[in-house]
Amino acid sequence: MSKVTPKEEVPTFKLFQGSREWPIKELVHHEFIQQRCAENHGRIETHRHLDLFHVMYLYNGSAKAVLDGEEFRIHAPLLVTVPPMCIHGFTPTETIHGHLLTIPGSSMSHLLSYDETYTEFAEQPKIIRGEGVGKWPDLDQMFRELSREYTHDNLSRYIAIQSILRLIFVWAIRHQATSIAGTEVSSSDRDTTRIRKFKKLIETNYKSGLSIKDYASQMGMSSAQLNNICRSKVNQSALQIVHERMTLEAKRYLIYTSLTISEVAYELGFTDPAYFTRFFSKQVGQPPKQYRISHRPDRATSNPPVFSPETSHRH
Repeated sequence: MSKVTPKEEVPTFKLFQGSREWPIKELVHHEFIQQRCAENHGRIETHRHLDLFHVMYLYNGSAKAVLDGEEFRIHAPLLVTVPPMCIHGFTPTETIHGHLLTIPGSSMSHLLSYDETYTEFAEQPKIIRGEGVGKWPDLDQMFRELSREYTHDNLSRYIAIQSILRLIFVWAIRHQATSIAGTEVSSSDRDTTRIRKFKKLIETNYKSGLSIKDYASQMGMSSAQLNNICRSKVNQSALQIVHERMTLEAKRYLIYTSLTISEVAYELGFTDPAYFTRFFSKQVGQPPKQYRISHRPDRATSNPPVFSPETSHRH
């Protein structure tokens, strides 16, 4: 393990390179590590995400990995979790095979219902190592099942994917004790830690109408300081980050519930549905009614799609 000299700027991607938003009909994006590397000149360049959480399971091969300023030599079998704002990169050193999951950070606290469990994964990256190829047949099976559900439109597919994801995190929690000493990584970047704290505060309060001044006060700083940190790290203002979270939740309600536009507005803390419509139109480029018609899979029928109560983000 060695220190990596940070570059002047580390790119912050909103989703995958070139993409603008999360495809919110999916709880998770699944792909194979070898395919992702092949599409990116044989490696995954060092970068970070504002609101995306990665789980990487390497079951064959080895690579060099960068996590929050530390460089590691990693060998299969190995499970790595990468929280939002964690700088990471991946360069294979031989033929590799594995799975890569990407989950919106805003969904993580609902997959991991207990606060201490969520914090355990959301604050620091984790590296869980095995001792030889084929040591984790139970984890192999879970990832195969997840891949199968992800690629097939089976009945109750969303619930199945959610359940398998939880089992994968339970597996990770129970195997943390087997991690090799010294592989836990912590960030020395003070502003990155502040961004993570800000995101956690947003998750708890985005429906309550807190001002940026209120958020900054809870973090022990001024609004100007908070905005400067956000702009330097993710090239967005603090208000833009709050608005993105509200917009994501609005999209979920519009797609996965039968609530009226006015009811969605009230659920999100708006007192005036007309103002919500103007807000949503500005953020998305189309009014909520049009967005619902064009994005909801059941738009040709009168029955709304199934919406898990745990994704409704009530606090």
